[in-house]
Amino acid sequence: MVQGYPGQTNTLYRGEGLATADDRNLVRPNVDTIYSCIFYDLAKSDLEFTIPEISDRCWCFPFYDLYGDNFGNIGSLQAWKAGKYLLTLTDDDFSVSSENIPGQYQGCVKSPTPYGLALIRILANDREADMAHVIELQKKISFKPVKRLANTNIPSLDLRIFPKILNDQNISKAESVFQLLAALAHYNPPEVLNDRVWVADMLKHAGISNGHFRKPKDTDMEAAAEAATTSSINIRRLAGMTDNLGNDWTKTAAHILGGYGSYYNGRHIAAIRGYLALTIDQAFYPVYTAGNPTVAYEYKIGPQEAYLVTFSSKPKLIPTGFWSVTAYGGDGYLIPNQLNRCVLGDRANLQYPDGCAVYSGNDKNKSRKDQSFQVLLQPSDIPPPKKWLSNWLPAPAGGGSFSFSLRFYGATESLANGEWEYPVIQKMEVIRQ
Repeated sequence: MVQGYPGQTNTLYRGEGLATADDRNLVRPNVDTIYSCIFYDLAKSDLEFTIPEISDRCWCFPFYDLYGDNFGNIGSLQAWKAGKYLLTLTDDDFSVSSENIPGQYQGCVKSPTPYGLALIRILANDREADMAHVIELQKKISFKPVKRLANTNIPSLDLRIFPKILNDQNISKAESVFQLLAALAHYNPPEVLNDRVWVADMLKHAGISNGHFRKPKDTDMEAAAEAATTSSINIRRLAGMTDNLGNDWTKTAAHILGGYGSYYNGRHIAAIRGYLALTIDQAFYPVYTAGNPTVAYEYKIGPQEAYLVTFSSKPKLIPTGFWSVTAYGGDGYLIPNQLNRCVLGDRANLQYPDGCAVYSGNDKNKSRKDQSFQVLLQPSDIPPPKKWLSNWLPAPAGGGSFSFSLRFYGATESLANGEWEYPVIQKMEVIRQ
C-alpha cells in the first residue's frame, strides 16, 4: 500500500472512485467506500482536520499506528458530527475524546505514536452521480498542522524509507521487514505501555538496535518468518480467539481485530488477510471456515464449478450501516470480469427467486418481504442464465484460487451473537444458460 502512495506526510490523497480490478495499491479492498488516505507525522506539530456534513450515508475516519492498530475512529456509526477535530501525540489514554478539549473542536484523537495513517472511508454506489457526490464530499475534508505547546526531538517521517527498503533486491523479504522495523521502532513503541520494555528487549535480541538491524549469526530469516506465521495462524485455534456464528462461519474475537493490545500474533494474522482492519464497533468480517481453507481463507474452484451462497434473510443493520460480499483472486486483488462487478450487497440489484427486488427504497432493513435469497459465485467465463445475472458474483475465469469477504458495517447484535442465521454455502456444478 505504501509503495502506491504518492508521497508527502500530512497531505490527504483522495480516491477518485471505487476500487476496480485494475487497482494494485491495496490488497483485499472493499468496493463499497471511496478511500482517502493520509500518512500523518506529529513529530513537530498536531493536525487539525475538518469533516464536512455527511448525513445520508456511512462514513468513517479510522486512525492507525504504522503497525495497523486501529486506536481511534470518528464516524457516523457512533453519531459523530461534522466540524473540526484535533489529532495529537500523547503519552497515554490513546483514544478519541470529546471531553477536556479546546472549545473549537468536536473531538480529539490521541495517537500513541508520532507516525501513523488514516484510511478514510465514505460509502458510495457505482452510479456515476453518487460517486461524483462522494468525491465532492472528499474535497471538503482538510488536514492542516497546528502548533503544539510541547516540542519533541523526534525526526520527521520520510516516506521514501518504505520503497528504499522494501525494493532492495539484495535482502530477503523477511530481512526487509526487520530493516523497516529497525528504522521505525525507536520512535514508534507499542501502544500497550507495559509492553514497551520487554518488546524493546526482544527486538534487541532479534538484532535491532540504534535504528539498525543486524541479522543474528546462523539465523535463517525465511525459516524464522515461516515459524512466526505458523504461530500466528495457530492463535485462532486457541479458546476465546474466535466466535462461532453457525453454518461453518466464525468471526475473530474483538480483542484481536483492529485493536490488538498485546496480541501481536493476532495483528500478524490480520495483516496477512488484509492490512488496516477496523475494530468491531465499526465493522466485522465473518469468515467461512469449511473445506480446510488456507490462512488467507482461499478456496479452490474448478473451471466447471460454482459456489451457491444461500442467505436466510437480509442482514440486520443500524440505519447507516451496510453489508457486502466481495470476491478476490488468489493474489488478493479484485477479479476482472465482463460485468465489472466485484461486489454484491444491500446497494445491488439482488433478486429473490421470483424476480422481486431484495432491496427497495432507502430502508435496508425493510421491504415488502424478507425471505431467503442467493448469491452465485461462478467463473467469469461461464455466464449463468438471465434470471441469475443480478445475483452473480464472478469468480476467476477458468477456476483456480479465490476468496471472498463478507463485510458488515454497523451490524446489529443479532449478527454478532449468531442469532441471525448465517448463509449456507454449497459447492456444485456451474449453472449454464
